[in-house]
Amino acid sequence: MASGLIVLGGEVNFYAAAALINVSHILDCMDGQMAKYRGVSSRFGNFFDKVTDQIQIFFWFSAIAYAAYLQTQNVVAVFLAFTGVTFYSLRVYVKYVTIFIEIDHDKDYLEKASEQAGAINDQKQEKAGLGHGWKENLVWFIREQRKFFLFNEAVFVFLLSAALIFDAIMPMLWVFAVSQLYYGVVRSWQRGRQIYLNQHKELLTPMEK
Repeated sequence: MASGLIVLGGEVNFYAAAALINVSHILDCMDGQMAKYRGVSSRFGNFFDKVTDQIQIFFWFSAIAYAAYLQTQNVVAVFLAFTGVTFYSLRVYVKYVTIFIEIDHDKDYLEKASEQAGAINDQKQEKAGLGHGWKENLVWFIREQRKFFLFNEAVFVFLLSAALIFDAIMPMLWVFAVSQLYYGVVRSWQRGRQIYLNQHKELLTPMEK
């Protein structure tokens, strides 16, 4: 629905689309947790969630590209959206290709990787919350903002909303395209290099997609 409103254009439709995009993201974050809480989570549900996330990204940025083209009559908007979606998909693709390759050579890879990732997260666990001082909480908050520059799906929601509300679609498309081009190339090189160096002797270091 949000994509349809973006295609229709107009200030009111853009505001409504921005609201729907945020609601969609909140529900997307909640459904998996609710399924686990209720004990009804399933492998198919997890698969369906991942697939629909990718389709959603495609529709959002296709609609944004169309709206930007109507505004500017410049086909560059279409190429920016295409570049962003393509290299975002590459980021996801190389992650799962890496997992597939490792499992093919070590059936216990996922269990070992999960244990290693848990150990790393325990070491990195930040001290913050009601039982800590304002300085510790401030440091934690500042460090958490670094995740913004990973330009993942949560950041897309923010960028899309801001672009629609402040009528800054083309600048947002440039940020989207450049960030995904960068991370798509870098993640592919990092994962390929790790596989080459490790030669299946050591676990890959856990990495954001």
